[in-house]
Amino acid sequence: METSEERRPEEHEEVKEGPDDKPGPPFASRRDFLLYTIVRIHRTRRYWLIPVLFLLVILGLILNLFTGYNVLPAIYSLIR
Repeated sequence: METSEERRPEEHEEVKEGPDDKPGPPFASRRDFLLYTIVRIHRTRRYWLIPVLFLLVILGLILNLFTGYNVLPAIYSLIR
């Protein structure tokens, strides 16, 4: 037996789209995404993802801060 949510419209019926049917980001803000990620890692006990995410954030900050500047030779000299 089909419920009202599973019922498909017939060919002659008009499909009504509400304001929630439009595509968009699944999270309202970056904070919501961060909280979802932390809760998801905790629930699934995939704690090994924390250092991976930390390194991705650091790499993103470095790329955003130093893109277009002549700083890379200085960073390279610090590493060597």
